[in-house]
Amino acid sequence: MKKNYLFLVALLFSFVIGFTGCSDDDEGGGIAGDPNVLLLGEWHSQRLEGYELNGDEYEPFDEPYTGDGYTFEEGGTGVYEDLDYPGNGYTFTWKVSGTTLILDEGTLGEERYTIETLNSTTLVTSYTETDEYGEYYAKETYTRL
Repeated sequence: MKKNYLFLVALLFSFVIGFTGCSDDDEGGGIAGDPNVLLLGEWHSQRLEGYELNGDEYEPFDEPYTGDGYTFEEGGTGVYEDLDYPGNGYTFTWKVSGTTLILDEGTLGEERYTIETLNSTTLVTSYTETDEYGEYYAKETYTRL
């Protein structure tokens, strides 16, 4: 009986060590701190992946993409620049609610992105839009400059 008890204690101990030794940050996802601080600075897009679904037509995409530049400033303001056409861009306001990044340019309206990953060097957002024509999903990866 003593052997069974020691075995169960050892097994329980190994489970406790195993589960507490792993964190979500090991997976590379999630928000690794305060998003209102981590977002501050300049970010350039590196990759764009996702799909368009129009009726029965499914069109996936996954490609290098370096066309977007965002600068997030303290106080919830920022600047977007189309890196393919320097000088083209706009200012926006921003805020984070949970894992949702909300950008508001004013005339373009509010856009909501899910923050998949945010740390000191990498930002990954996803965006889904559904309308009468179908569905669009995009996941964009950014690197801090």
